[in-house]
Amino acid sequence: MKVYRFAGSIGPVDVMALAEVVVSRTKQVCALEKGQSYLEPLTEVDLTNYDVGNFEIQWKQAISKLAGNSEFLNEDANSNSNVEDGLDDIASKIEEILTNRFTPYRFIFRGMHNARDHADTNLHRELDQEMRTMENLDLQKYQDVAILGRRSIPHLLCCIGQILPNTIPGDDVFEFRSRAKKLLDKWKPFILRDVLRDSLASPYIWRYERIGYQARLLCRRPFDETANEEIAEKIWEFLLR
Repeated sequence: MKVYRFAGSIGPVDVMALAEVVVSRTKQVCALEKGQSYLEPLTEVDLTNYDVGNFEIQWKQAISKLAGNSEFLNEDANSNSNVEDGLDDIASKIEEILTNRFTPYRFIFRGMHNARDHADTNLHRELDQEMRTMENLDLQKYQDVAILGRRSIPHLLCCIGQILPNTIPGDDVFEFRSRAKKLLDKWKPFILRDVLRDSLASPYIWRYERIGYQARLLCRRPFDETANEEIAEKIWEFLLR
């Protein structure tokens, strides 16, 4: 299911209405006997041109209210509600750096300034330092880094790794694309572990881009309490898309 607002018209999400639709098209449809509904269970939702700055807490509140604190959303088990001190700010900073400094859009659409960026060695060193800051982040220090997955950090790193050569200024010297791929591989076990753990508490896995005004939902199916390797890879592919 795709939900769009017109470009240039960023607005809030009616989270309660969205939650009602999602629940009715996931858990409730799955609970019906075969043939009782002509609807297929909802598997994904895409939001585009929406302000998702406070979306996470609003979604949790809406689902909790609809569930009546039932078994498919256990607030105590859902570690999303307890982001470790400082990690939210770190995730926000990483998202800002990857979106505004390393993705190709900033450079492709700057026309004549693009050549200046490629010749600006000070800019290249700044980008190198920002990449080093991310590379020096030790995720082993944190018990739960699922917020990095929810903030689309794997998706952004994957995009950077796939950028064409000679797009990011200084890449020929500092190998930003290669380093982004290595960083993604380094962080994958920690991010996937915690996102997967959260998915056992709630079948709804969100990743959102506050800067890009969009969000994407993966609805786990079936609603069980197991997470095998196939499910784990499906979730990781979702985080990369």
